[in-house]
Amino acid sequence: MNQKGNVFLGLLLIIGILLFAIWYIRSPHFTGFNFGTPSIEFSQEEESQLIEEGTVHSIEISNKGFVPEQLSISRYDTVTFINRDNIQHQPVLVSQSDEFACQGFGAPREILQNESYSFIFTKAGTCGFGDAESNFPTGLITIEELES
Repeated sequence: MNQKGNVFLGLLLIIGILLFAIWYIRSPHFTGFNFGTPSIEFSQEEESQLIEEGTVHSIEISNKGFVPEQLSISRYDTVTFINRDNIQHQPVLVSQSDEFACQGFGAPREILQNESYSFIFTKAGTCGFGDAESNFPTGLITIEELES
């Protein structure tokens, strides 16, 4: 292959990578850039105390979706999803800002009417959630770092 052919293939490769990057950034899977802002680490005893002192927030599930759809909380707060609908729902993770922010989140099974699922968020970041049982609009939980 001649030099012009190599240049042409190189340009095609670069254009392909740029088109993929633009598509990905505009996709629902992209939740922003996270440059690894480190979370403050605590001992097991300190974590137990923080969980005990944390706030419990509720997200209700109805036939119209999640209420509220967006929620800002602090690390070690608990979010409880309460099913107020007459059909089963299963809150699950659909996106996250980094691999550890939402580790373990997601109801292990469907929750029936008036049942609930709770999760304690121990890492800062964002967790996009949805319903595995329906095509509800998704929601977002933003977990803020504790103030030092």
